[in-house]
Amino acid sequence: MLSFLENWVAYICDRKVSLFRLFLNRMQNYSRYMKQILLFLYFSITISAFAQAQVAKISGKITVENGTGVDGAILTLKPLGKQIIADEKGNYQFTGIPFGSYTLEVSSMEIVFKTLDVKIDKAVNVFNVTVKAKENKVLNEVSITGKTEKKKMETSGFAVAVIETKEASLRNLTTNELLDRAVGVRVRQNGG
Repeated sequence: MLSFLENWVAYICDRKVSLFRLFLNRMQNYSRYMKQILLFLYFSITISAFAQAQVAKISGKITVENGTGVDGAILTLKPLGKQIIADEKGNYQFTGIPFGSYTLEVSSMEIVFKTLDVKIDKAVNVFNVTVKAKENKVLNEVSITGKTEKKKMETSGFAVAVIETKEASLRNLTTNELLDRAVGVRVRQNGG
């Protein structure tokens, strides 16, 4: 019986050692895979951060020669075709613009059209633009004359009586009673 117990204890001890070795083997494989995964994640994050660093913000102010901001100036960034409108003080801002060379066009009803070549090579770019105001033109007086349909009918060369249906709709009148009120028109109401 003692030999059986000794054999059994030896077997268990050997088994524990082999299980421990198996566990260490697995952990080494696991850490190798974990290193590969962490390395992949590191490069993915680095590449995406580098790619995001290649876009810029463009901002500035559109002013007239006297220093006042141009309200509602339209700014177009070509060849991207991005377009924005300046606020009431003339401030503007483009975001998410890739690095490169562009043409900035500024237009408004109150200023002379202006183009500006810009080079975007850093994350934040400020371009303040001074433009010339258009000359104010004073228009001459404009008169518009016209006649309503009622006046046209009344002033034509025919004998015409214009009946206001708006007034008649407020009263409870039949068509015959309405026609009877017109000058020169008599309606006979004899049935038969």
